[in-house]
Amino acid sequence: MTRRLHRLVVLWSYLGETLSGCHVVHSDIVVKFWMRELPSVERVRPSCCPRCGVGSRPLGGCLQVVGHGLRDRQIRGCIDAGDGAVCITIRVRRYRCRACGAVMTVVPLGVAARRHFGAGTLGLAVALFGHGGRARQIRERLGGLGPPEVHGWVTLRRWTAALVRGALLPRLGPLPLTAPRARAARAAMILVTHAPTDLSSTGFARQAFEGAVRLARAA
Repeated sequence: MTRRLHRLVVLWSYLGETLSGCHVVHSDIVVKFWMRELPSVERVRPSCCPRCGVGSRPLGGCLQVVGHGLRDRQIRGCIDAGDGAVCITIRVRRYRCRACGAVMTVVPLGVAARRHFGAGTLGLAVALFGHGGRARQIRERLGGLGPPEVHGWVTLRRWTAALVRGALLPRLGPLPLTAPRARAARAAMILVTHAPTDLSSTGFARQAFEGAVRLARAA
């Protein structure tokens, strides 16, 4: 399968889930551990249905949220803030609610819904840009595919534009600042505040990465 065809297949899969009302649920397992071993159906079963709210195992009742197969999920960028860029495909679990028919996909912590790049990579990219990084260098570090782009990295421009609408990460609110670097710098400040406190001495890049991982978790 060619790279272009593979991208079309993945895009069609995402579009199909969006139109069918498939819900994304984040596990508490990060990507690097999920990669080592696919968790069992029971390990990552959602506690309740995100649509109707019924419990997966109502007291005295039958199992309501049941396994519904597997699907492939592509992740691009850095798995960890200090790693090189990769492009991998993992298997993720799907579940179906017997009460309302909703389908949900359980993904590792750090997967950004409806985006190929991981959440940590999104956060790291805007943080580096907000701290004066050049778009071409950020692209080289975080995994832009294909030949170098004449005007930097168009994907990074889309991400900084998404900050205006609060559309980059689910819990990162709108940042209606005019200058792209100003928006990116403000986003970096917010991401750092959401990083675990034990990372306070590790530098802004890792803190922005980990903060983005946590803000990407579906509310």
